[in-house]
Amino acid sequence: MSNTPIPNLTPQGVTQLYNHSSDTNIKPTPTLQIINIKKVSGSASSNANNERYRVVLSDGQCYIQGMLATQINYMITDGTLVENCVVQVMDFITNLVQGRTVVILLNARPMGKQGYKIGNPVDVSTALSNNNSNNNK
Repeated sequence: MSNTPIPNLTPQGVTQLYNHSSDTNIKPTPTLQIINIKKVSGSASSNANNERYRVVLSDGQCYIQGMLATQINYMITDGTLVENCVVQVMDFITNLVQGRTVVILLNARPMGKQGYKIGNPVDVSTALSNNNSNNNK
């Protein structure tokens, strides 16, 4: 995979996830970069099967917080998903957690490993609220 060219990130891919409505059967499948992975501490009684991973997904312009569904944790433990890798989001759901939209990544297809973060992304909710306030002037 190291000689494979890194695919382009999907322009506005994070915004597609952020704005996706569960009312439609058609889901976007953007190509995004995972710019951060962090193991989240579970309860004291949790075991390896209940480990959770927080990820930050980026399209190079915006980023969004996410969590890996536990059924794809193996992609972290086997080294398939690492920081700055590029993935195609194959399936996801969004949840509102403490007033913020969070993507739950249900399935992803690895597209390549990148040695650096692409672009200088900003939080999607901040970017969209700035755009809306600029449009209202």
